Amino acid sequence: RVEPTLVCYNASITACERAHEWKRALEVLQGMRRAAVDASSVSCNAAISACEKAAAWQQAIAVFASMPFAALRPNVVTFSAAMTACARAGHWEGILALLSGMQQAGVDPDEECARVF
Repeated sequence: RVEPTLVCYNASITACERAHEWKRALEVLQGMRRAAVDASSVSCNAAISACEKAAAWQQAIAVFASMPFAALRPNVVTFSAAMTACARAGHWEGILALLSGMQQAGVDPDEECARVF
């Protein structure tokens, strides 16, 4: 039996994101944990982006918040996707909290972050 690798899981999450299947993307991310495959920043970013496309800001924030427990540091892509998820849902408090966290983490905003405002 061949076990799926991190690359396989990441490709699956990205495919779910592109298909606007955010719930399935989260299921794949959970499946990684059950299979003892450590998620990467790419895994989390793709899952957050899938949630962002559906304005599922609470789920996006949940994935974001889980990253430090997996020893993963959010990067500009992570912050941007989470802020966009909040923006699509009209959750401005979340955007401001993420922007503050971004500054505290020393992550510089990019053009995508600026589009949120």
